[in-house]
Amino acid sequence: MTKQWPYFLLAFLLPLLAVFWWWGAFAAPEIKISPRKMVHYAYLVSAGDYSKVEERQREVRDLLKQQAIAAGQSLTLIENDPRTTPAARRKAQAGVVISGDAQPKVPLLEGTLPERDALVVSARGHPFFVYGKAYGALLDYLKQHGMALRLPVAETTRDNTLTIEMALK
Repeated sequence: MTKQWPYFLLAFLLPLLAVFWWWGAFAAPEIKISPRKMVHYAYLVSAGDYSKVEERQREVRDLLKQQAIAAGQSLTLIENDPRTTPAARRKAQAGVVISGDAQPKVPLLEGTLPERDALVVSARGHPFFVYGKAYGALLDYLKQHGMALRLPVAETTRDNTLTIEMALK
C-alpha cells in the first residue's frame, strides 16, 4: 500500500490541487480604498435569489442592442444583505454600463453611481469560490475597522475577477 502513495499523489491529488489553484481557490482578495468615477447604467430589477441576476443582465443587453445603445461592462447593485434577507425578498439592479448621453427606453431603467470614495475588494477565480472569498474579506475588513456594511454594493466582473465596491459615504 505504501508504494502506491506516490502514484496516488501524481495521478489524483496533484491534478486536483492544480485545478483548484487555476480556479483561484488559494488566491487572496485585494482590499483598498479608492476613488471611483461616475457610472451611468441601464438596468432591470432582479427580485429573488441573486443567482438570477446574470439572466436579467442578458435581458438588459438584448434590450440595449434592440435600442442601438452600446453596452459596456455588467454591473449589479446588491440592495439587500443575504445574511438577513430571505432569498424571496432580495432585490438587485441587474445592469449594464452605458454612455452618459444614452437614453434607454422602457422597460429599461436608468441609474447613476456618482463619483465616490469606495472600499474596493477584488478577487480572482471561479465564481464557485470568488463570491464567498470576496464577501468574506469585505466583512472581515468591516469588522476589523468597526464599520458597517453599507448597501447597495456594486459588483462587476471582468476576466474572472469579481470587484465589489462599497461607497464610504
